[in-house]
Amino acid sequence: MTSIAILSTDRLPKFLGKDHPNEDSLFAEDDRLAEAFAARGAAARRIAWRDKTPSWRDFDLVLIRSTWDYIDHCQSFLAVLREIEDSGCRLFNPLTTVRWNLSKSYLGALAAQGLPVVPTQFLCPKTAVRGEPPLIPDFAKGYVVKPLVGVGGFGTERVLSLDDLGGALEKRRQEDQVIIQPFLPSIQEEGEWSFVFGSGRFLYAALKRPKDGDFRVQVMYGAHTSAQSPQPSDLAAAQNCFRALPVPVCLARMDLARMPDGHLALMEAELIEPQLYLHDLPHAADLLADAVLETLRSQSATSP
Repeated sequence: MTSIAILSTDRLPKFLGKDHPNEDSLFAEDDRLAEAFAARGAAARRIAWRDKTPSWRDFDLVLIRSTWDYIDHCQSFLAVLREIEDSGCRLFNPLTTVRWNLSKSYLGALAAQGLPVVPTQFLCPKTAVRGEPPLIPDFAKGYVVKPLVGVGGFGTERVLSLDDLGGALEKRRQEDQVIIQPFLPSIQEEGEWSFVFGSGRFLYAALKRPKDGDFRVQVMYGAHTSAQSPQPSDLAAAQNCFRALPVPVCLARMDLARMPDGHLALMEAELIEPQLYLHDLPHAADLLADAVLETLRSQSATSP
């Protein structure tokens, strides 16, 4: 029987605080996925990445899922992933991919390939935003500032003007670098698209709409997620971004948003521990389990 470890955590990331409501619900996706694996004859259980008791070689696969607090302990987390790979157990996604995706600097690399990426600038918060020539374009609808490494929308902030941007950066002077993107009204009007890929193919799409007055599309901020069938041109944009990823990918969630000219552009490529909306989309867990097991069988067949 195929044995799968669903890699999780035994504590929440610091930004959620100590009194996050209904903590059990945060791991409900893991339970739903374990049920889907069980229905296919595979045994899966959730294991905290800090747990020293399991022998990773006893598993056929370690699937990185709800490890959100890795941002508080990046080097320790990466060391555990190295232990998993050194044990001979397959890790989804591989450590090489996790390292590449850890910093949002990958957006610059993808944009340099000519891919449709939401305009993204990388800036040291100690740098003045005004100057000759201007370091930052004057976006009419304002800006979104994000940490270079982050999960769940933590540290994401919207500002309305260059002056406000300067003030926001002043408060983040302890950070080495932040990313700055234009605020896209389409996020509030249409929502942000998520395209999930597994076993090298498109599995399903979801549309995430923020609550009234907000721009963040994470459920913890009151956003609503629903299954959606994308238009062929929108799916093609997501597929092009997925196929251009320069690292091995077993599982990916590609987040895209509508630009003012009407086309979708990549907001982020989530390759480490993306939420996959397994309760919002009833069929998602089955599609995901099939794709993971298909990839595992394929890799096993080609291993020496």
